[in-house]
Amino acid sequence: VVLLLTCTTFIGYELLTYRRTALRQLATVGEIIAAQSTGAVAFENQRDATEILSALKAERHVVAACLYDRTGRVFSRYPAAAPDEFFPPAPQADGYRFEDQHLIGFTPVVQVKGSERFGTLYLRSDMEAMYERLRLYGGLALVVVLLASMVAYVLSRMLQRQISHPILELAHTAQAVSVRRDYSVRAEKHGEDELGGLTDAFNHMLAQIQEQNEGLEKRVRERTAELEAANDELEAFGSSAAHDLRTPLRAITGFAEVLMDPRARITPQDVQR
Repeated sequence: VVLLLTCTTFIGYELLTYRRTALRQLATVGEIIAAQSTGAVAFENQRDATEILSALKAERHVVAACLYDRTGRVFSRYPAAAPDEFFPPAPQADGYRFEDQHLIGFTPVVQVKGSERFGTLYLRSDMEAMYERLRLYGGLALVVVLLASMVAYVLSRMLQRQISHPILELAHTAQAVSVRRDYSVRAEKHGEDELGGLTDAFNHMLAQIQEQNEGLEKRVRERTAELEAANDELEAFGSSAAHDLRTPLRAITGFAEVLMDPRARITPQDVQR
């Protein structure tokens, strides 16, 4: 993302810079051609004007040019075989601007700046140079992004073994502890870095929990043994008490039965006995 933003910003800056440079360059060419055309336009020498405009062959991106006389009529044009729609029917405001994917401009034809105007020079340039530069920079940006992506992929594969694998080991160990309640498992340590310290802390925590569980289980066994011993003593006491009380209870039961019998005649002497 950073590379894409950087490349986009760079291409946008180059595009803006090129537009400004193209304006200055075409304006300079226009001033030179206009200065050379002063005599030809002033004396209406169409042959000389055509030769002057023919010098624009050196500027391969200039696709059309023409000279207007004082009345605004097309006096001479370049190239001669260019279609009429390449040339405005009348001169427009002086200056250079981008219009319909072309750079156009109008320059006054004067002897000295501010003096009498003999005519107007029109120039029309395509944007092919800018498109070539954009294609070049776009291709370079694409190559840089692809190379950086490959390097990032290789680095991520290398770092995965150092970072992702230990983290996954901790996650699997934590899941095993959570599901099986087995606190005897330990996470494998893969180095002495921060992840190694985290692994040591995690294993130490598991060891403490395991120790606490073992101590709790030991206390539960001891309490269980004490309860079993108490139950055994209680059963022995119950058996002894039942044996000792059996004979007196039998006599009391027999005496009660006699008292409950209506046929029995008990005298006070019998009760005393």
